[in-house]
Amino acid sequence: MALTQGGPGIATTFPANYVYDLMFQRGEMAVGAAAAIMMLLALAVVLVPYALWTTWRSHRRAAHG
Repeated sequence: MALTQGGPGIATTFPANYVYDLMFQRGEMAVGAAAAIMMLLALAVVLVPYALWTTWRSHRRAAHG
């Protein structure tokens, strides 16, 4: 984004920029909120299993010394 100023077209647009554009520049709060929730769910799909795995691994190492 810093190198191309968002061009060509929407090629370098990040999801967070899209949500910001929807909510504050276009005034579509509901659509922006829905897009933000979808981003949250996509991150949760990755982060929750990783957090569980890390916790399981640390408990396993503590139990085995």
